[in-house]
Amino acid sequence: MIILWTTSNSFAIPIILTGDGLELSEGNYGSSLAVSDNLTLLAITRIGQSDWNGSLGVPGTVFVHKTDGIGVKGVDIERDGSLKVGGTTEISGEKKHADEAIIFDYSVAVDPNSIILGLNHIDFEPDDVTLVIDLFSDPNLTIPETSIETAFNWTGEDIGFLNFADLDEISGIDSLSAFTVRAIDGHFYVNSIDSAPVPEPATLLLLGTGLVGFAVPRIRKKLKK
Repeated sequence: MIILWTTSNSFAIPIILTGDGLELSEGNYGSSLAVSDNLTLLAITRIGQSDWNGSLGVPGTVFVHKTDGIGVKGVDIERDGSLKVGGTTEISGEKKHADEAIIFDYSVAVDPNSIILGLNHIDFEPDDVTLVIDLFSDPNLTIPETSIETAFNWTGEDIGFLNFADLDEISGIDSLSAFTVRAIDGHFYVNSIDSAPVPEPATLLLLGTGLVGFAVPRIRKKLKK
C-alpha cells in the first residue's frame, strides 16, 4: 500500500470561509479566528507599503460574512490617538495604503503549490484587483520572504480562484508557514482556502518502499519467464 501522507480533516477538503460554511453567525471575531486544527486567520490593518518590512501593522478584526466570506474590519484613529473598530468589512486596498490583510497562519509546513484561494468579488469598478501575496517561512511573521504582486480579474463570476501554482515566484519555494493576501486597489472577500501539508521524510520513505514493493513481484515474474 502506498501512503502519500496522513492529514487531518482540515486538509481533506477546501475550507469554506463563510458564516454558513464555518457554522458561525455573521459578525466580528476579534483579531484571530481558528478555522481548523491547522489554520488560524489573523486580521491586520493600517499597512503602509514603506513600513511593511518593519511591522505587520495594527491588529484588525476578522469579519465573517454569512455568504460572502472573510474580510477585515479595520480601525479608526480617534483624536486622542486611541483606536476603535471601524472602516470596511471586506479586504480593501483603497486610499494610499494596501489597507487591510488576512494572514493565513499554519501550525504545519504547507506546500505553496497546493494553495488555492477562492476570492469573492463585491461591487466595485473595474472588475480586477491588484493583489499582493506575502509568503512567510518564519513563524514569527516579521519580514515576508517573498512578496508577489499579481492582477486578478473576475470573468463574469462572483467567485474566482487564485491557484498559487500559477504564480512563477513560488516555483523555488518548497514550504511556507504563513501568507497574507491583501490588495493595492479594489475590495474582496476570501471565500475559501484549499491547501496541503508538505510530506514528512518518513512518509516519502513509505512511498518509496511501497513503489519498490510493487516492482519486486514484476521482476520475479520476468525472471521466471
